[in-house]
Amino acid sequence: MTVLFRILLKSMSLFPLVALLLALALVVHAAPLHDACAEGDLDKVSALIKAGADVNTGVELEVTALMIASFGGHKDVVSALLE
Repeated sequence: MTVLFRILLKSMSLFPLVALLLALALVVHAAPLHDACAEGDLDKVSALIKAGADVNTGVELEVTALMIASFGGHKDVVSALLE
């Protein structure tokens, strides 16, 4: 089960619209930053940001890395994205 799918299941009851957006994001290839945020991998997120990854880029339907990290409960990744 992918990390995004677990986040989707976790958010379905609380945030149905977000769950729908995340479900749609599952069917497209996410950017490496989005994958790292979904995994909560702070080291990878930091390295990608330092390498110039655009934290504001959204995948299908503009699901951003920040949204993915937030709904995954990855507070340290959210902080890194907001710096």
